[in-house]
Amino acid sequence: MNGPLAIENRLQGQPSGSPKEVNVLMEVLSRFVHYWYWFIVSIIFCVACAKIYLRYSVPVYNVQCRFLIKKQNTNPQAEELSQLSIIDNNNDVGNGVEILRTKLLMKRTVHRLQLNVTCFSMGRFKHTERYRNAPFDIQLVSMEDTAAGRAMTITMSPAGDGILLAGQGTALRQWGDTIREGGIVMTVLKNQPFFTTEGQYEVFISPEDQTTLAYMARTKIAQSSDGTNVVEMDITDALPKRGEDVLNTLYDVYTQANVEDQNSTADNTIDFINNRLEIVQRELSGVENHIQDFKTRNQVTDLGEQSKLALGDNHDLEQQVVQQGVRLEVLNSVEDYLRKNDKRVVPPSLIDQDPAYAALAQRYNAAVTERDNLLANAAPRNPVVVQMNARIDTLKHDLLASLDNVRQTLQITSQGLVRKLDQVGGTIRQTPAKERTFLDISREQQVKQQLYLFLLQKREETAISKSGTLANSRLIEPARRDAAPFSPNARNIYMTGLAVGVLIPGVLIYLLSLINNRIAGKKDVTARTDAPILGEVGHNRTGEALIMGGNARSILAEQFRILRANLQFMLTGRRHQVILVTSSMSGEGKTFISMNIAGALAITGKKVVLLELDLRKPKVSSDLGMDNNQGFSNYVVSNEDMKNLAKPVPSMPGLFVIGSGPVPPNPAELLMQDKVNALFEYLHANFDFIVIDTPPVGLVSDALLVAPYADACIYITRQGYTRKGQVGLIEELYLSRKMKGLSVVINDVKAEKRGGYGYGYGYGYGYGSGYYSDDDTKSKPWQKIFSKQASSK
Repeated sequence: MNGPLAIENRLQGQPSGSPKEVNVLMEVLSRFVHYWYWFIVSIIFCVACAKIYLRYSVPVYNVQCRFLIKKQNTNPQAEELSQLSIIDNNNDVGNGVEILRTKLLMKRTVHRLQLNVTCFSMGRFKHTERYRNAPFDIQLVSMEDTAAGRAMTITMSPAGDGILLAGQGTALRQWGDTIREGGIVMTVLKNQPFFTTEGQYEVFISPEDQTTLAYMARTKIAQSSDGTNVVEMDITDALPKRGEDVLNTLYDVYTQANVEDQNSTADNTIDFINNRLEIVQRELSGVENHIQDFKTRNQVTDLGEQSKLALGDNHDLEQQVVQQGVRLEVLNSVEDYLRKNDKRVVPPSLIDQDPAYAALAQRYNAAVTERDNLLANAAPRNPVVVQMNARIDTLKHDLLASLDNVRQTLQITSQGLVRKLDQVGGTIRQTPAKERTFLDISREQQVKQQLYLFLLQKREETAISKSGTLANSRLIEPARRDAAPFSPNARNIYMTGLAVGVLIPGVLIYLLSLINNRIAGKKDVTARTDAPILGEVGHNRTGEALIMGGNARSILAEQFRILRANLQFMLTGRRHQVILVTSSMSGEGKTFISMNIAGALAITGKKVVLLELDLRKPKVSSDLGMDNNQGFSNYVVSNEDMKNLAKPVPSMPGLFVIGSGPVPPNPAELLMQDKVNALFEYLHANFDFIVIDTPPVGLVSDALLVAPYADACIYITRQGYTRKGQVGLIEELYLSRKMKGLSVVINDVKAEKRGGYGYGYGYGYGYGSGYYSDDDTKSKPWQKIFSKQASSK
């Protein structure tokens, strides 16, 4: 409910029907819309900052590489030799990923590419990193482990015959010269494709361990998420070519290490066979010499037909005995090697008659190889190494037990063959003793010869298998960079700049609204008091004190006509129409409102008197250009005739003014005199309306002393000037009924950009400095900012 009816209801203590709650969201949005130009400027500035950031920031690219780890070697030659069971090509993808993550492989990559040497070309605002495209090339000869990182500023020689190092005087370092700097030995070579004599460069040389850790932190290695045997490697780098080189080189280093691991088993097997060949060759030579001595001593040249017939029957048995002897000899050799060589790879295929031994040997060799790989990056006392040693000892014990079982089996078989030979031997007992002795020696010779040939065969097989060894991986996607930089993301940066551009003015406006303790419009008043709003008055841009004339057609004049209409509705049916005007403090436009309300009533043909009872700081007479030597104070303290007090205003027919007169020392006491009552009786009888301009009720009690004579009290507040806490005084006066017909006028309402009739203009007439507080009479710079917020209400 709005308008005169709502005002009358509130004057009578009835609810107006208008909610007191302020729509905070709409209020904030309204304020934001009003300061739209703040947002435009902030957005332009922040987006410009984002553009500058993108201009000078270094883009970072994401580089990816993918390769396949094969569980079995698919080389055709290796397949043909797979029955040798010398090299195990079964590899776990998880183990491969962990090996790739080791510091050892990355350090080899850093060393091969010399990634610990970085070069920057120095610019005015930005340094640009060079990778293999600088006019010179730094080649590290050596670097002590304790050497710290070094930074060097290099200037090209104008003649192009070398470089100049900052801090080294003007000495020229020619191409190829050896330079020693704090434990670093290096040479500088000319990079012919990119050579130039212009520019200044800064070179940083870091320890390899430090650089290795930095690249390990930027490199991600993981198995493909789809569960296949594909390994994915990713690295972020400002130089995509360098990132591609790092991943490709890391893959090459891993492949080389994998081949070396596979060849280590073959190398150990070949070493073992060579050692055994030397021993068997000496034994075979001894047996052959024994045969030679036997034949020479016994003059034996041909065994004859008798020996052939005697040996024909048990030829097969002797072959079996020989085979069993070879197997026992091989078993003894393997057992002797296993006992004398701690944690060394053993040949799994020499004992081919026992599958259990072959399986144990494969597991033992795999454990030894894995332990050797761990020792490359860990100390011998590392818990993992200690655990692996225990596992190897267990497997070694199982191998020895397996060899003992095989020996027992061979011995039992040999004993059975010997018994058979003894049974058959009855047929050759008549063979001369020399022939039998020769046969024993020949049998030993055959055993040694068969063993020697067996070892030669295995050595050749192992060498062939080693030559056919291939890496267990295959590169399926070489390192390549993404098309767009990984960072900075231009879209995100611009969106962030846009968001910050909106956020900064929004936060500032919101914070200003929080710390603003001045009323910003009608909502601030209605939220704090139930007193009705009589109307709003805009900003006076004319500079005139009295704007209400017979032909006044300005919007400001129309606002006073609205106030007059609301007043006439409130005062309808009353015998005496006395209007009192007051405020909380000086500077709120109380005098301006009093004069123009009186003028608005006068132009209707009514006889109106404006009574200036602000005895402490009168302004009505001076603003109207009238003499104030005789007035209210003269009447109270002397015998001045009240009929001579009212003076007509020349520019406003029907409007009379009773000035305050000279400023008295005791204004409050004057207002309590009986003559005041007589004066009002006289004015009631001779005027239609009486408008009283009183001092601020928030500062002095004068207005309360005059309030009993008033039929309606108008309380003036000023937008951007009246403190919000002072509205509480209005509520107190309204509820206590100390002022009859109390209503509120909001003065100095600023123009709203949204347009609309009525409150699109404002008024800035201040109370001025003088009797009251000077602090409230001058507008501070920050108050101007707060006052602008009123236009959003």
